[in-house]
Amino acid sequence: MDKNVEEFQYLFQKANWDEVSAYNKLNISYNIFTDTFSYFFTTTFPLKVTYVKDSIVNKWITKGVTTSRIKL
Repeated sequence: MDKNVEEFQYLFQKANWDEVSAYNKLNISYNIFTDTFSYFFTTTFPLKVTYVKDSIVNKWITKGVTTSRIKL
């Protein structure tokens, strides 16, 4: 994790911010800044893909409990 933080800081410091300050309109400068920030962030801190089981298996429900439930 520390290596990712260092890489993010390095990219952030080495970025060319002239384009951000070149525009007179605040919205355009802000959008350029957030796009650049977002790109650096997603590059250095990629999302982890995890898989979630589709169904939850109840191990405490035995065959006898299931049969009794059906009979009721």
